[in-house]
Amino acid sequence: MKLKIVSGKKKQFFFYAYHLSLWHYSAYKEISDSLRKKMGILLKQEELALREIRKILKKYSFDNSAPASVYYRHDEKSIEQNLFNSLETSDAKIFIESMKILNSKFEILWKTDSRRSSEIVTYLKQVLKDEKVISLISDIEIIFSPFKKLQVVALVYPEEFKHIGGSANTGLGICTIELSDSNRAQEGILVALHELTHSLLREYGYSFEVRKPLRNSLKRKVPFSKEMTKSETLEELFLRFFLPDGYLAKKHLNQITLDSALEAAPQSFHNEILNVVDEKKTISQELIRIFKKNST
Repeated sequence: MKLKIVSGKKKQFFFYAYHLSLWHYSAYKEISDSLRKKMGILLKQEELALREIRKILKKYSFDNSAPASVYYRHDEKSIEQNLFNSLETSDAKIFIESMKILNSKFEILWKTDSRRSSEIVTYLKQVLKDEKVISLISDIEIIFSPFKKLQVVALVYPEEFKHIGGSANTGLGICTIELSDSNRAQEGILVALHELTHSLLREYGYSFEVRKPLRNSLKRKVPFSKEMTKSETLEELFLRFFLPDGYLAKKHLNQITLDSALEAAPQSFHNEILNVVDEKKTISQELIRIFKKNST
């Protein structure tokens, strides 16, 4: 599997707009507040531009034709044309014009973020050359499914925001990794690979039924957003048994800390997952069977 790390000014500008618009629970208010503080007071037309961006993001959500998919999937030079190819013409015009109105404010942020962006991409590429990481990626292909190519879009959080984020909502074969510090590049790659496993599950049409006993036993401990659906929560739980801080991280990088969601699950569940991983079985039905059995 080939992983390609990319970044870009327009991609980062969209990332600013994504959080400033607060259109979705994955658009963080603390990031929006930080960006606003650094940009200074927005003019009335700039606030109106953000409202238009919010409307369009909510309209298309995470559809394959959504602005996020266009910005992150395509090269910088072709983004505007692909917005016209993907959105309704009126929406594309409004979105492009709104981004232009905000451009001068985004340039203020980019003056410092451009250097950090370059550093982060350099470190991420170095991590991918690590033999342990190469071996981990090989295991992902064995356990889940071979994957020819993955594009990882590197995006920059404000320096004071220490969370590492990522998303696979922009379609198969692409994910984002969001961080503020190049020294955490290895963790960033683990998050990106975790997002890849979401793509692999969705490609083959797997989904999890909500089993009430498991949900009840975890609801006080699962650290995921309350706005996630129950099915999304179970999928996230399942995949965290592998990465970024689950068994594959432990096996290859000796990272043994499991988050509270994993610790809440029965030990028998842990053991069965480990047996399947050790035997190099594919995910096809066996891992799903184990998960559902332990969810009842």
